[in-house]
Amino acid sequence: MGKTYNTPDFKINRKKICSALTPTWKQLFGINRPKQDGYWRNVLWSSRTSVSMRLIFESYQIVKNKREVYLWLPEFFCAETIADFMIDGLHLVGYPVTNTFEPDWNTIKEIESPIDMFIHVHFFGECLDISKARSFCDKNEAILIEDCAHVLYDYGKIGKKGDFSLFSPHKLLPIFDGGIIKYNENNVTVSQIVELLKRKLTGCEKNTVKTLVWKLKKTTQKVFKISRKIELNYEPHILEKKSKRETQEKISSWSQKTVNGYSYEELKKISYDRKENRAFVDAIIAEIDPDVVMLTTEQNECPFFAVYSLKNVADPKETIERIKRIGLDVSFWPSLSSEGCSEKLSSETLELSKNLIVIPVPQTLSITELAKKISTGKKNSLEGMGVRHLQDGAEDKKDWETVLRQCRFTNVTQDWTYAEAKNKAQHWRVNRYIITENNVNIGAVQVLFKAIGTWKIAARVNHGPLFIDGKQTIENEVTAIEMIRKSDFRCVLFFYVPFSFMNVENYAFMVQHGWLNWNRLGFPSGIVSLKKTKEELMSTLDSKWRNQLKKALKCNLTVRTDSERYEEMLEIYQQDQESKRFDGVEDHLIRTMFTLEDVPVRVFYVTDESNNIMAFDIFYQHINTATYYIGWNSVEGRALCLNNLLLYTAAETFLQEGLSYLDLGGIEPIYTEKIAKFKDGMKPKKYRHMGEFLKWR
Repeated sequence: MGKTYNTPDFKINRKKICSALTPTWKQLFGINRPKQDGYWRNVLWSSRTSVSMRLIFESYQIVKNKREVYLWLPEFFCAETIADFMIDGLHLVGYPVTNTFEPDWNTIKEIESPIDMFIHVHFFGECLDISKARSFCDKNEAILIEDCAHVLYDYGKIGKKGDFSLFSPHKLLPIFDGGIIKYNENNVTVSQIVELLKRKLTGCEKNTVKTLVWKLKKTTQKVFKISRKIELNYEPHILEKKSKRETQEKISSWSQKTVNGYSYEELKKISYDRKENRAFVDAIIAEIDPDVVMLTTEQNECPFFAVYSLKNVADPKETIERIKRIGLDVSFWPSLSSEGCSEKLSSETLELSKNLIVIPVPQTLSITELAKKISTGKKNSLEGMGVRHLQDGAEDKKDWETVLRQCRFTNVTQDWTYAEAKNKAQHWRVNRYIITENNVNIGAVQVLFKAIGTWKIAARVNHGPLFIDGKQTIENEVTAIEMIRKSDFRCVLFFYVPFSFMNVENYAFMVQHGWLNWNRLGFPSGIVSLKKTKEELMSTLDSKWRNQLKKALKCNLTVRTDSERYEEMLEIYQQDQESKRFDGVEDHLIRTMFTLEDVPVRVFYVTDESNNIMAFDIFYQHINTATYYIGWNSVEGRALCLNNLLLYTAAETFLQEGLSYLDLGGIEPIYTEKIAKFKDGMKPKKYRHMGEFLKWR
């Protein structure tokens, strides 16, 4: 029986979290340089979205030789922006939005007013239906302005339909100004407006003093973790008449350079972080008051705020105070225009303004600090649990595999043979353990470690322990790891990737038990069930993916499964790594796998008429699962859709051999988007392991 491990009761951390969006030190000191693959191209740059709007309106008046211009926009719209873009001759016609922020088209159809331009807003980064607005504007010969001020980049259908799509990078990136005008020159009027805008917005403003003052302010916020305090009252948020801000038209050179320092992948990473932050804030708010309605949807790729409605809350003022007491910044958006508000704003708009609250979720927010504010409700249940240190004998290996065959899922890194390969190729030592409950085997885990003589330096558990079906919980995993760590790896750097999937409760459990997370992204992938017929496997494929497969099948190419040419394949793979500069699988490790007594890897490949390899996939087989490991496709192979052919043939082969699952070996949409989209075509069940954690005492 192993030693028990007791965890002290955890108290919710009520320390104030700084929600200020601050630059990195590299950005502050000018080390971050513009990238050649910067995201924004063929766009116009202004100082802010309100300036972009004003310049478009002024240009429209000139192009159409028309002073009186009618602009339709949501009643639920920022008063400061209206004050900044108002010009002589501009008439505002407000339309209501629904409780999901879509335009209320039933009411819009009843509005009797001329229309020249229509603003459609993607509130809070939500991808709202722009198609109806496009049809409405086409029918009425109006200019469609797509307000994407709360959107980081034009994902999905955002920024595709508008004559002008306006972005505000200064709202989501750490810069002090910046507006982006994306345009579709699909008619003469738009083209003429664009020409006028280009004359006004060519070049940048230097703004040296303003830049230095802003950097000093952000440095102070970064060092002392200060965020702006906002008073929030439970009432409609009406702004008294506001004068226009004195604002330059062109973007500052420092802001433009900083925005151009972000690649597409870095923008996606920011979106990922903001979405994760929103999920943790959602969990905190749900604990404070379950009657609070969450308005930010899962489809929101990059939330501007976490948005909530207090409409169903019994005591909204008390709920607001409880949110503040737990250490979150709570605010509102927008301030509505006060010009004739009691007569012009609908009761629905005023009610929406009163009940809506927002909480910032910037990418700089600490997910660890958020996790400390969540009550997981989970306890370590240690009675009867023990660990048994295995040797390398045949009986111990049999016990190990017996346990793993009772697990619902297994993985590569907890496979017995994988540890053998790591030992031979990279000199990792291994300790293996059987986990018991009342002397009954319920789990298994292998710990790889480095040592100098008998002195252990560092240890790592990757995606474990594995438990029999019904016992795989984060509580059991951490309990077993702590027992092993405290008995055999005390005061050793211990790196740990749990097997349990990423969710708010599991992550909070790890943080609250003293584990330091240093890889937030984690390990996303997907599983395809092979517990079906070949016909069912084919029918579950994405239609486009299936058509590509049929194209490949018509070529009548033979998929070979021998491993005689594995060295040639690994040479090709290594060259591909060097030319495309990706990490992939370490060469010596996978070569070693092919030399083991029990070879765990399977090869599928296709050759041309000259016997040259056109494409190959290599899979790692473990217990009831095969995992995609590495692959390569030539230019000719891609044209023939051989990647589809190989992956499907492998799945069909493993199905016939009685395996239960095909793991697609990583579906990571940030840095390998094209590969992720390809693997998505097999319609896998997505999962994501948590990132790496660390303890040393």
